Amino acid sequence: MGYSNTISTATSAQRTASIDKAYIKTVSEKWQNIGEIRNGEIKITPNSTENTRKKNLHSNAFTFEAKFEMLQTGGEVLLLPTIVNGSTGWLFKLTDAAAVSVSAAYEGWIVATSSQVGTKAKYSADGTPDDEQFVEIMIKGSLYASSMDALVKATLETANFHVSTSANETFSDNASAAGGTIFSYYSSATVDDNLGIQGNIRPCGFSSVELQSTIDPDGYVALGNISKGKIIADFLAQEDTLGRYNVYSVDLDIEYEVMVSDATTLLNLDAINNTRTDVKITLLDGKVFTIASKLGILCTFENIGDFDKTRTLRFSHKGRILTSEFAALVA
Repeated sequence: MGYSNTISTATSAQRTASIDKAYIKTVSEKWQNIGEIRNGEIKITPNSTENTRKKNLHSNAFTFEAKFEMLQTGGEVLLLPTIVNGSTGWLFKLTDAAAVSVSAAYEGWIVATSSQVGTKAKYSADGTPDDEQFVEIMIKGSLYASSMDALVKATLETANFHVSTSANETFSDNASAAGGTIFSYYSSATVDDNLGIQGNIRPCGFSSVELQSTIDPDGYVALGNISKGKIIADFLAQEDTLGRYNVYSVDLDIEYEVMVSDATTLLNLDAINNTRTDVKITLLDGKVFTIASKLGILCTFENIGDFDKTRTLRFSHKGRILTSEFAALVA
């Protein structure tokens, strides 16, 4: 095989980089749009070895990596354990994607099946209402060289996509339902019009933080005005022999600053740091994280500035939970 008839040299063959849309499904389902995304990346890297003269040689395997930030963080957050459980494949629509109709291999569509890749996720609510919550989705795996053509030019037809004439169809986490209902975002009966629910793009910002003793619970106590609130839920994964992510637990990292720092509060600094604590955080969008007996607590007093700042108590809560426990923390 020569290069003369396999590589395009015309300027018209240049393509804009971007993931226009991402679709998800399990083996038996249809492709469903995951909603609004940003900062997408796809890399297909040849694995290599060297001979005695240090000539780099392809070993006939490729590493596939993709990632993007999902802006849909309403009820979608509850579905993160389903997304990372190893059963999901991904379809990416690039900027030059051809319109899908009858069964054929279409340019601009890249597909990675659940047998080829694994998925992990990282939820972030870090900032003020000027910032938005998002979920970073990371996908990784390996494929044999003979599988490359089917990956970079997916074979599709309209019937492969789950569509509906009902706008913003009922959200469901029933991953085994006929046709698939992990994400039900459909505004028409055509593939290209599948969109995310605008109302599920959510701002950051803590409305309240409440604490209570784990050992002797007597009701949650609100801490007053909060600044610099952050919640990170990082789904941890170990790679298998095919380089696929296998998720096993979730790291929780919560930080915020309390603006109340009077003498009475400071006298309780030692007690605060030595009390096993349940945490309840309500975000601006009404999402509530209730995390009982799973996190530690450290509280630092900071008096930094010359009348241009306020004194603060900086709280930090960290811990690790099973993936199966995550959805129950969020309401």
